[in-house]
Amino acid sequence: MKRKMTILAALAVFCALFGLNAAFAAAIDDDLLTPAESSNYTRTSTSAEVVEFCNKFAAMSKGRIRVEDLGLSPMGKPMVMMVMGNPAPAGPAQVGRDKVVAFVQCNIHPGEVEGKEAMLIFAREVAQGQHDDLLKDVVILINPNMSPDGNDMFGENRIDSQPEPRLVGSRRTAQGFNLNRDFMKVEAPETLTTMKVMREWKPVLFIDSHTTDGSRMRHAVTYHWSYNANTDKDLADFNSKKFIPAAMGPGSMLDVKYHRTTRPYGNFFTLDDPWVDNPSAGLWSKTADEDLPRYVFNYVGLRKMVSVLLECYSWDPFKTRVETQYACIYGSLTELAKQKATVVDFVNDLTAREEGREKNGLNGEVVVLTTSRDVTELIDIDSYWHDLVPGTDWDGNPCMVWSADLSKPHTYKDMKHVATFTPVLSRELPAYYLIEDGCVEAVHALLIHDIEVHRLTKDVTLDAKTYRNFTRDVDPDFGFYEGHTRRLYLNGEWTQETETIPAGTYVVSTSQRHGKLAGVLLEPESNDGLASWNFFDNKISANKRLYPVKKSLADYGVIAGENLEKITLDSDQAVSSDGSSGCNIGVSSVALLALVPLTLFAAVKLRHNR
Repeated sequence: MKRKMTILAALAVFCALFGLNAAFAAAIDDDLLTPAESSNYTRTSTSAEVVEFCNKFAAMSKGRIRVEDLGLSPMGKPMVMMVMGNPAPAGPAQVGRDKVVAFVQCNIHPGEVEGKEAMLIFAREVAQGQHDDLLKDVVILINPNMSPDGNDMFGENRIDSQPEPRLVGSRRTAQGFNLNRDFMKVEAPETLTTMKVMREWKPVLFIDSHTTDGSRMRHAVTYHWSYNANTDKDLADFNSKKFIPAAMGPGSMLDVKYHRTTRPYGNFFTLDDPWVDNPSAGLWSKTADEDLPRYVFNYVGLRKMVSVLLECYSWDPFKTRVETQYACIYGSLTELAKQKATVVDFVNDLTAREEGREKNGLNGEVVVLTTSRDVTELIDIDSYWHDLVPGTDWDGNPCMVWSADLSKPHTYKDMKHVATFTPVLSRELPAYYLIEDGCVEAVHALLIHDIEVHRLTKDVTLDAKTYRNFTRDVDPDFGFYEGHTRRLYLNGEWTQETETIPAGTYVVSTSQRHGKLAGVLLEPESNDGLASWNFFDNKISANKRLYPVKKSLADYGVIAGENLEKITLDSDQAVSSDGSSGCNIGVSSVALLALVPLTLFAAVKLRHNR
């Protein structure tokens, strides 16, 4: 009896520590066990099972969970999101002013299933009333299965670096997209649903769930924040130095319950071969593409969100990885509840700064277009001793390779964590971007990104800068990529003259909530902007080296409001004007996808996991 009482007392302390009630200790009915749990963590759930369990938990939640229909995948599978509150709000307008919104996205890469399974368990607990304290402060949006088509393409897709479960989905969709490369061009229907959630719900925290396939280590999870150099530095510092360490460091569930540790995301590498797990160079990080906003965790920093990428250690047992992912997501949500006021202040201050440019002036702001990497800090990595041993290269040829000896734990001291991105090329942020009539696809993309676009109803004369006489070369790093022939527009010249801008020109003011993001998308020299993703190809030819987007650094008042007609997205995410003509001037990206041959999307095995 005394031992039983001691166990119950200890459990009560744990529940109190993490905001759980006594139901945590109750036995779970078999029909409420998730597929991972009921199989003793030998398999992961199908897309149909995810929807089934979301609906089941919503039905028993007494209004705490609402399942929102996000549409159908390209293969006709339901895409759903769980909205959690007490009660769950019917829509964004019903979120109280005393609450903040967090968005948890799982299974963007369906071989990395831990977040999907962890959030089904979390949903069951919410339904049972175990997290009501958390719901007092946070409305939680969970997309447990962003890629339902990829989820159900079961195979031994990760068996070489993730022994269990044996069968998992494909990191590419039915249309061949890697969804975590899609957040600038926004082509995939699955990505469009995420963007719609961001536009409508305006979350302040975004959590992206992954599993690494990188270097051998003794840390249960690595993490990442928004690296893009256009993310506000104070927000990035808060994100990386305060928020994440509190959510997953000492005193967190990951630490107290599981005694597991974290490190910033990365791998051992050398400058001459970034894909080899070689710790001898003393470097820890990834290749030079990490700050690109095509990756969702970088992108959301441009939208003023706290960004948390979670990469569970793939070699851990499946159950361990699910526990780790749960603890990190739960820790992030509870930290948001604690830091609610600070996060809201960041969002409000940054939004006011962007929306206030017309009143306060440009003040010399710039858009960072390309960067170089520098050392952020020195860190210790708990790993294993590495030796050169006989092996094979990527083509199967015999060679010596670096290999970890798992019988010899070793800590590599003072590794250079290379994760600071220093501007190489920047351009001044203008008051207006002026887009030629006919660039409908680009306008559609801007609206998807929640950027306000207007159209001139009459001619306007102003000083404008034009980019001309540039080279138009295939991107040497990402040229034939994601179904695109990506081109970079470099070595041109900017000229300025007074000219008449004709009626019908699209106008994007940078005095708006996402004014800096507009710059990243529209600047011709941006290495991840709309130009590099072919949105202006119909206006740019090899013999017409003239960029179809001008910019004006004149005062905002040079274009009168009565000369502007607002362009909007309709309910089908198509583009229309709000003027009396009501003309439809574009089509949705979903419709455009039907024209893309699937043979363009060859599956490529990538070492980096995001």
